[in-house]
Amino acid sequence: MLKFILVAALVGAAFSNPESKIDRALLSSLETKQVANVMVSFVGGNVKVVSGIENMKFASRTQRITTLKADLESQAEVSQENVRNYLTAHKSHFKTFWISNQIYITGATRQLVEAIVSFPEVAEIHEERIIELDSPVAPKSSRTPGILAEWGIEKIQAEEAWEISNGTGIVVSNIDTGVRYTHEAVRDNYRADYGWYDPYAETATPNDGNGHGTHTMGTIAGSMGIGVAPGSTWVACKGCSTSSCTESALIGCGEWVTCPTLPDGTEPDCSKAPHLSSNSWGGGRGDLWYEPVTEAWIAAGIVPLFSIGNSGILF
Repeated sequence: MLKFILVAALVGAAFSNPESKIDRALLSSLETKQVANVMVSFVGGNVKVVSGIENMKFASRTQRITTLKADLESQAEVSQENVRNYLTAHKSHFKTFWISNQIYITGATRQLVEAIVSFPEVAEIHEERIIELDSPVAPKSSRTPGILAEWGIEKIQAEEAWEISNGTGIVVSNIDTGVRYTHEAVRDNYRADYGWYDPYAETATPNDGNGHGTHTMGTIAGSMGIGVAPGSTWVACKGCSTSSCTESALIGCGEWVTCPTLPDGTEPDCSKAPHLSSNSWGGGRGDLWYEPVTEAWIAAGIVPLFSIGNSGILF
C-alpha cells in the first residue's frame, strides 16, 4: 500500500510540474541559443472533434470538410485563447493551427516558454522540427521521354490499371519542395484554381527550387509515360523550401490540403480539397507528430500517402 502511494505521489508530482511539459532538447537548445522557434500543443489535441466527425453523416463531401474545419477552428479558439492573449500582450510572433490544435512561436525565450507551460491547457512544448530531404540522384537511364513507359510504371502494371481508370476525375496533391508547373510532363493537368500554396513566401504560382517536388508530382500525375495517374489533376503545397522542411510549414500545408485557400492564404474553399495527399519528405519510424493532420485528412475523406523510404531500390 505504501509503495502504491509513493508511486502515485511521484506521478502526480510529474504532472503538476510545468517544466515536465518542456521537451528536454528544447531546454538544451535554449541554453545554447537563448531563443528558439517552438510548437505548443494543447491537451486533447484534435481527437474529440475528429472522432465526432467520423460518426456523423453529411449530404456531401464539401459539407463534411467544412464542418470539420469549423469544429476544429472552434476548438482551437477556445483551448488556445489564454495562451494567445498572453502572447499578444507580450508582443510575441506566433501563428495558430486549427488542424493540430497547436501554436507556433518564433524567437521564444526560456522565460516565455516557462510562462506558456504554466497554463494547464498546454500539453507540451518542443522546438520546431526541421526535416532534411535526401539529395536528388541523377537517373542512369537513357530512355527517351514520351516513347515508352518508365520501368516503374511497367513494374507496377499501371498501364493495365489504366484500362479501368487513369485518374480522370481525381485531384491529387503533394506536400514537397513545390512543383515546376511549366514542366512538359505536368503543365497540362495543373489546376490553377485553388491549386497552390507556399507557406514560406506566399508566392503566386507553383515553383520548385530543388526538383524533388517536381519529380514526385511527375511520378504521381505526369504524362509522357512517367506518371501512375496521368489523367488526374494536380495541386501542390510547398512544405519544403529547398533542401529542408519546417514543422510549421508542413502543418500549414496539412491545413491547406484539407481546405485550400488562394495563394495568399485567404478565402478558404473546402470544395477544392484534393482526394489524396502524397508526402515524400521523410521522417523516422514511430514518430507520430504528424498524426493529428493525417487523422483530420481521413475524417475529411482525403487519403494520406507517405513514402516508405527514399534510399535504395524496392523490387
